[in-house]
Amino acid sequence: MPSKRFQVIMIYQLEGFAPQIAGNCFIAPNATIIGDAKIAEHASIWFNVVIRADLAEVSIGKNCLVGGQCPRGCLSFAVNFCSR
Repeated sequence: MPSKRFQVIMIYQLEGFAPQIAGNCFIAPNATIIGDAKIAEHASIWFNVVIRADLAEVSIGKNCLVGGQCPRGCLSFAVNFCSR
């Protein structure tokens, strides 16, 4: 029988900003979320996604799906994905 592997979602506070994640989101076990990120209700953050909000806010809107191996981030301005 194959062994069970457990992975931890990597959520990091950075410079006093902690990600704000709605309680009913799907966050894949190997996703990484850093800094001033806001993830709205029913959003899905899939495998290998990295959301970097180290210099400005990154918002993932309600019911938004961020696909696998898809980095999201910004340089120096706020970014909204799937906002309606």
